[in-house]
Amino acid sequence: MDFYAINNYFKDGRKPFSLIKYDPKVASKIRKGKSLANEDNFEIRINYNDEKLLVDFYDPGVPIVSERLKNLLEQQFEKELFEFCGINVFKSADPANQKYYAFNILENMDCFDKENSVYNTFEGSTVINSIAKLVLKEEMLSRRNIFRITPIRTAIFVNQKFKQAIEENNITGLSFISLGEFKII
Repeated sequence: MDFYAINNYFKDGRKPFSLIKYDPKVASKIRKGKSLANEDNFEIRINYNDEKLLVDFYDPGVPIVSERLKNLLEQQFEKELFEFCGINVFKSADPANQKYYAFNILENMDCFDKENSVYNTFEGSTVINSIAKLVLKEEMLSRRNIFRITPIRTAIFVNQKFKQAIEENNITGLSFISLGEFKII
């Protein structure tokens, strides 16, 4: 099966959203794939920078999805593998009309193939600081369309089915990097 990393960077450096308020503990839980269902009183606020840049997906540290993408994910993929949390979106000081959600992919996958991947760790640590070649244990991903990998929590990976659904529905704000092209330098 083909896998891809999500890329959401604008080549010219523009950013559709800016995080203006969030709890770093919540962001950490999201990167670790922990549920936010029992979290009380957390708030994520974003400011959108330019109406022309409004997109369906953006990840400024916490993945943010539009209501359109949320609906697509809920209709086509296993709902128990992710959750959404409403967030406040502002344009300047005024709330915006668009609805966006923090997107939490539950349960990071321990599918990093250490034997066949080419990578380096920080000296005296198991924390990965670079990857020249990423190989996954595909047998562990048979029921996952979107996932994070345990040692690479900042990246989001998808399979061909997910990629195809995004492209067929003209979802904006993300592109895909094939696993063979994925690198951390």
